[in-house]
Amino acid sequence: MRNKKTVFFGMLIVFGLIFSIIPIKGITRDATISTVAEKDSYVSELNPTSNYGGQDWLKAGFGYTKSNELKSYLYFNFTDKPVDWTKSEIFFDIWSIEQTINLTFCLINESWNEYNITWQNKPQKEEIITNLIVGQSGSYKIDVSEYIEGRNNISICAYVDISNYISDYVIISSREDYSYSDHPKLIWTYSEIAEIAIKSPKENDKWEDFNDYSIRWSSKGSIEKVKIQLFKGNSLVEDITYSYTDNNGEYDFYVWSSKDYYGTDYRIKIADHDDSRVYDYSDYFSINVGGNDPTTTFLGGLILLWIFLPVIIIVGFIAIVIVLIKKRQSKPEQLSRSSFENQPKQASTQRSEQIKEIIAFCPNCGRKLNEGENFCMKCGYEL
Repeated sequence: MRNKKTVFFGMLIVFGLIFSIIPIKGITRDATISTVAEKDSYVSELNPTSNYGGQDWLKAGFGYTKSNELKSYLYFNFTDKPVDWTKSEIFFDIWSIEQTINLTFCLINESWNEYNITWQNKPQKEEIITNLIVGQSGSYKIDVSEYIEGRNNISICAYVDISNYISDYVIISSREDYSYSDHPKLIWTYSEIAEIAIKSPKENDKWEDFNDYSIRWSSKGSIEKVKIQLFKGNSLVEDITYSYTDNNGEYDFYVWSSKDYYGTDYRIKIADHDDSRVYDYSDYFSINVGGNDPTTTFLGGLILLWIFLPVIIIVGFIAIVIVLIKKRQSKPEQLSRSSFENQPKQASTQRSEQIKEIIAFCPNCGRKLNEGENFCMKCGYEL
C-alpha cells in the first residue's frame, strides 16, 4: 500500500514538472474550408431544349406563369473534406428579390453535365433536404451534414414547389460569377488547434537605432494574416504592421532613432488578425541599452539649462558692461594724443607765417618788399 502511494505521488510530481516546463500554447477552435461548386446550371420549362451552363447566374422559381418553371442544379465534390469535420453547409449568394419566396432543396442522385442539361433531360428529384425562406438579397446557407456519410460528392436541385407557387423567381450567383466570394460553395467546419509561437527576438537580444531586425514566428491552424505590435512592459508602444501582414513567418522591422526607444523590457506581440484569441508574446529584449536614455538626456539637458541660464545671463551682462567701459576710456586718450601730435605742426605753421610777414616789409625802414629782393631798394638794408 505504501509503495502504491509512493508511485502515485511520484507520477503527480512528474506530470507537474512536464506541464510546468512545457507551456501549453494555442486554442482549440472551429475552422472552415470551402469547395466551389464543380458544376452548376439551370433549366427552363418554357425553353425545354435550351442549355444555360456556363452563365454567371442560376434561376429558381416561376417565370411569371406556372408553365415556366425554373430549376437550378449544383454539384460539389468532397476533395477538401477534413477528417475531423463537424458540419457541412452549402453557401449561396441570392439576389433580385422582389417578394418573399420559399425555396426547396432536394438531393440529386443521377449524373448530369453542365453543358448539355436541359428541361427535357434533367435528372430526377430525390429526397428533400430543406426549405429556405428568401425575403431579401444576401448570403444564405443550408445544412447538408446528414447527407455526407457514404458519399464522395453531393448534387442538389433548388426550385419552388408548386404548393408554394408565386409568380416570381430568384437569381443565384453561379461558379462563373466574377466575384469569388459569391460563388456557391460547400463549406466544411472542423476543429483545429490554432497557435502562434514567436522565435525571435529572443531573451538578451539587443537592438540598436538605424538597423533592420527580423521578427520570426511559426504557426499552426488556418491563420492567413497576422498583426504585429511592439510593447514596453504591458504598454503598447506602436503597431508595427499598419493593419496586418501575410502569415509567412517573417517580418523586417527598422529601428528609427526618432522613436526614442530605450529599455530592457520590450517585447513583440503577434496575433491572428481574424481571431484575437490566438497570439503570442516574445521574450523581453532591449533597445538602445548601453547608451544614454534619450528621454533622460533630453530632460537632463533642460534641467541644466534652467539651472545655469541665470548665470549665463549675468556673465553675459558683465562682459557687455566691461566692453562698453573700455571703449569709453579709450576715446580721451586718442583725443589727447592726437592734439599733442598736432601742436608742433601748428606752432611751426604759425612761425613760418610770422617769418613771411617779417620778410614782406623792410625791418629797417618799413618799405614793402617785392618777392625775390635781397636788400631794401629804399634804404639799402640787406635782407
